Amino acid sequence: MARTQKREEARNLRAGLRKVVLAVVGAAVMAKESAQDVARKCVARGQKVEPQIRKTLDRLVEQRRKAVDQAGKLAEKVDGRIRNLSRYLPVVTRHDLAELVRRLDSLSHKVDALAKSGRKGR
Repeated sequence: MARTQKREEARNLRAGLRKVVLAVVGAAVMAKESAQDVARKCVARGQKVEPQIRKTLDRLVEQRRKAVDQAGKLAEKVDGRIRNLSRYLPVVTRHDLAELVRRLDSLSHKVDALAKSGRKGR
């Protein structure tokens, strides 16, 4: 009897383990199917909104192009007005500054030379 009972317990244990293994395999299959279903739904929804997204992107690209054009035109206007103003206002250029620095250096050397010659004469 003890032997029969042990065999019955072993059969029950195997049956229980088999059910657990089948449940795990079933859960894995269900997870895979669910993931595939979610992926299909995502693709379908993405395809539905793709035309709207393309339209929006095209509109944004066009707005950017117009803004760049307007900025270029504005820069040309500002540049032209600055050139016009420079005709009437005394605007110092880099060339003017370089010439001034050169003349100051020359005068500085002359002053130094005069100062040295004045000390020698004393």
